[in-house]
Amino acid sequence: MQVLEQYVSYAIIINMKQPDEFTLSANWALLFEDAGLSAQKVLTQANLSQDLFTRDKPVFLPAADYFNFWQAANELAVDHELPLLLANSLSVEFFDPPVYAALCSNCLIDAVQLITKYKLITCPIEVTAQEHDEEFVIEFDLMTSIGTMPDTYCLFELAFFTQFARMALRSAIKPTRVQLLHVPEHRALYEAYFGVAVEQSHRVAISFSREDASKPFRTTSSMIMETIENGLAEEFSDANGSFQHRVKTLLVTLLPRGEVGLATVADKMTVSPRTLQRRLKQEGCSFNEVLLQTRKEIARQYLRKLDMAQAEIAFLLGFQDANSFIRAYRCWTGESLGQYRQNLKQLT
Repeated sequence: MQVLEQYVSYAIIINMKQPDEFTLSANWALLFEDAGLSAQKVLTQANLSQDLFTRDKPVFLPAADYFNFWQAANELAVDHELPLLLANSLSVEFFDPPVYAALCSNCLIDAVQLITKYKLITCPIEVTAQEHDEEFVIEFDLMTSIGTMPDTYCLFELAFFTQFARMALRSAIKPTRVQLLHVPEHRALYEAYFGVAVEQSHRVAISFSREDASKPFRTTSSMIMETIENGLAEEFSDANGSFQHRVKTLLVTLLPRGEVGLATVADKMTVSPRTLQRRLKQEGCSFNEVLLQTRKEIARQYLRKLDMAQAEIAFLLGFQDANSFIRAYRCWTGESLGQYRQNLKQLT
């Protein structure tokens, strides 16, 4: 009897209207410079404002302008294959905090769930993934009706996930399949990079073996702490090694994954929920109080980064959407996020 393949399919959906504009991180300028390209020339070629990467607030672009930016970059990289040039220039320093946090996931499967959620606010594509018996498939599609994704952008997405996995696993793993709507002109270069044939298909997708996708990441959870400013790091560095400190440190790595429940934290600490609550009570606090305090401390640090969008900060704090974070912040402080950031901007 033929055994039907069992699989799990998921797409992370945020409870909010799909955005009409998408964030263009200032980190793109750094990546382009590292790759030997002038970010300013790319902006000029794309007919975009020259100050996009120097503003002290998040930059949002409609989907058409977002892809124009990519098309302009491709036109300027005349002697190189842009997706490969950028992929080979990727480093941890380039990653925005949410993608940086994904490096601290358990494995590629968990990391993709995080990145999928984050991409809903940063680019006009929808990323879905399927867990098959032997294979883990990541597929890309437009979330808008502007036409089709530029081939260059599709290739970069596939190269990005490949490079991300290699960085996290500290191993030159190879995908099992690479599928594109159009085969690139310099196909051999991409096949050398991926280590597998590039197929023409009805979809844009990259697949990894289930074994590779399930391998534990070798990037450590302590990396998250390095993204936090010194003031918060000092606040978290409890010389007495209290149980509350252990819970807070764990929450910093779990919050971006949305894993903020008592049972989850207790399981990660290999104690029962009842024991966790009892140990915290002995130190004069509860789990909910520690969770709230941790969120507030991290929020305060990230809000000082005026170029970080509210949706990004909400993601890092484990909220379902920016509106939930905005309401929570007002409840914590009695003032609006906009008011706080405006006052902060005036002070700086």
